[in-house]
Amino acid sequence: MKKFLLSAAALMAAMTMNAQEVCVFNADNAMGLDSENGTAVEAGTVIGETASIVAKVGGDDTYKPQSATFTVNGTDITGGLQGATNPKDADGGVPATTLVQPAAGAFLLFEAKADGFLYVMHKASSNKAYTVFEEGTAISYTFTAIGDAASDLGAVYSFTLPYEVENEQFVVKNSIEWAEQEFLKATAPDKYAARWTTSDDGTQAWDPIKINGLGVIKFPVYAGCKYIVNANGSKITAAGFAFSTADDVAITSDGIALNGEGGSQGGETVLYENDFTGIAAFDGWSQFDDSQTDGKVDVDPDGVAITVGIQTGQLWQPQVMVVPDGSFNLKEDGNYKVFVTAKFPTNGTLQINMGTWSANDQAQFPVEATGDFQTIECDFEGWSVDAEGAHLLFQCGDFKGTTILKAIKIVEIGEGGGEEPVEEHIYSVIGTIEGNWDTDADMEKDDNGNYFTIFENVAAGEYEFKIRQDHDWTVNWGSDFKQDGPNCKVTVDVDGSSILVAFIPETGEIAWTVEGPAPAGEVLLYEQDFTGIAAFDGWSQFDDSQTDGKVDVDPDGVAITVGIQTGQLWQPQVMIVPDGSFNLAEDGDYKVVVTAKFPSDGTLQINMGTWSANDQAQFPVTATGDFQEVECEFPGWSVDAEGAHLLFQCGDFKGTTIVKKIQIFQLGSTGIKSVKTITPATGAIYNLKGQKVDASYKGIVIMNGKKYLQK
Repeated sequence: MKKFLLSAAALMAAMTMNAQEVCVFNADNAMGLDSENGTAVEAGTVIGETASIVAKVGGDDTYKPQSATFTVNGTDITGGLQGATNPKDADGGVPATTLVQPAAGAFLLFEAKADGFLYVMHKASSNKAYTVFEEGTAISYTFTAIGDAASDLGAVYSFTLPYEVENEQFVVKNSIEWAEQEFLKATAPDKYAARWTTSDDGTQAWDPIKINGLGVIKFPVYAGCKYIVNANGSKITAAGFAFSTADDVAITSDGIALNGEGGSQGGETVLYENDFTGIAAFDGWSQFDDSQTDGKVDVDPDGVAITVGIQTGQLWQPQVMVVPDGSFNLKEDGNYKVFVTAKFPTNGTLQINMGTWSANDQAQFPVEATGDFQTIECDFEGWSVDAEGAHLLFQCGDFKGTTILKAIKIVEIGEGGGEEPVEEHIYSVIGTIEGNWDTDADMEKDDNGNYFTIFENVAAGEYEFKIRQDHDWTVNWGSDFKQDGPNCKVTVDVDGSSILVAFIPETGEIAWTVEGPAPAGEVLLYEQDFTGIAAFDGWSQFDDSQTDGKVDVDPDGVAITVGIQTGQLWQPQVMIVPDGSFNLAEDGDYKVVVTAKFPSDGTLQINMGTWSANDQAQFPVTATGDFQEVECEFPGWSVDAEGAHLLFQCGDFKGTTIVKKIQIFQLGSTGIKSVKTITPATGAIYNLKGQKVDASYKGIVIMNGKKYLQK
């Protein structure tokens, strides 16, 4: 069943008429449920129905009557029922952890007969996770519930579960996780479900906030689709539902609005959201510099296509109003985030200008082109003035080529919410990996707040360790990333190995990887002597102006002739070592030895790697009239490159260069050198749960079987 993706605003505009429907479950115990022992109810039993929605019991279970009162559009409704069994998926897992919809226990099933918005009214808990599934896939929702004015949550707390668009669904992001909380509690579980507290003896720990109150779960529904709603570690107690085609139902309890605006105390309020996928045309305002005569704004199946042919050196040329005037409001001292999902043609700096023509601000964000869509998070903290009816200008003058803008989301970040203390903590590794359980090895902090340490020259054997805070066992993490978890275990096969241990305090994630000892001296990866070859049929490329350029053979080797110099080192280039000849490893040190006779003084350029992962280096050469060896070094190779080639680039030498011999060596190194950020171009990336992620995921990831910190 195709699930059309429409934001709230787009969905509202698509409807030809406004419809609202309200349904109460088990009002006045109309189902005759036993209030003491409960009554068995079969899966599929209808508990409420309107013209657009059918609500059913999802699984066989025992239900008791409940009574919860909500006010919907000014009218009180009272009803409810509660099951007896916590929902589990088909394998017995908790849906909030596995993201697999429940198959047994107490959960609700909704069948939609029209497009619109569904509001499920229920008894809520700040200490429970809730999941919503659309046709078997966990999707986003907005949660709003009554809190406690005296608590960190405030009188009402709300959040919209982060999502990403996948197969035309609002799919829950896999990167929402916290070591001590269930998977889907909130966008920032430390602000909603727990707080950092200090006891009288100075011990610090996460203290759960447990507040019960009435709440609403809201999400879009589409005709012909089925939806499951459930509480995790609990039996959902639902009073009824409301349905609207225009997201305009007013729901309150005790005078507190629960209409699911998304983001009060400590949360995120979505101010504007638009997905440009599949738009027929873009008619928004844009501006190009007079010199950018080939610049244009068009549409692509994936979004808005902005083409820059001539760069002016100004970030704001061109600028495209991708969010029109009047779309949202900004307030003085507010904190905002802009999420841009786009594919960029080159590395560069993205500039976002937000506000009105009389009150605006701009910020710059460095971007690395990945060849695929990525989400850039743009912060606007401490907004200076009120700005009603704002717009957003997408300024991409630093990117030559076509930038495709897929989606824009603007959120307001709420204040409050039990923030972690600002004081720095010491994180350390302790265990047999460091000699014994009485010695800490302090970890080093990188620029992104992640920690790592390296153990070198480790003997072969079995080792165990844990991570702890401030050299004390009060706060510690084990292999399950949880407090007082089991020891992490690592096997070292070869004496002299190095062990990298990486740690992210915010999630408790720990990763470790072992590298064997570096080879002693030099290892020959490739060697070829071209003396006396009968022919050379390798790939080569000459500039169009080099009509007299050619690659031939000489009794002493490969002869490369340059008659007209273009001023470019890489014209001509000759694949002197073909694809698939050798492999390069990340952080390896390499040396290329070229034996050749050069016709003139000049600069030799060597390009080595694969077409997707390569590097080049230049080396000055003085012509001697005879063959000579030139050593070309490539220290600290950045990525793994399997099946590499080597391009000999001699455009700086006029005349005939004769290449006699090529040798490629791997040099000995000192083990693990650094914790690096990796890019999607080097291969598929997975988090520690085995779920595929992209470059926007920040944390410990696995690529090509190795663990890294992705910053």
